[in-house]
Amino acid sequence: MSSPLMPLHLGAVLIVGLSMNQLPMAQLQLFKDLNRELGVLCQDPPRQALSVCKLHSRLLKTP
Repeated sequence: MSSPLMPLHLGAVLIVGLSMNQLPMAQLQLFKDLNRELGVLCQDPPRQALSVCKLHSRLLKTP
């Protein structure tokens, strides 16, 4: 069964593959927006979002 959060998984994976200086400005803003929304979601995540929030946390801890 496909998760409704699957696009978030894929988006995070795609973003991780690019360094910040390779992102066009419009994409950088979308990345910032996604990061902000994930931060809000992950403050009190529903059960279905736990894996996305764990991935988001790992991305934030990456140097």
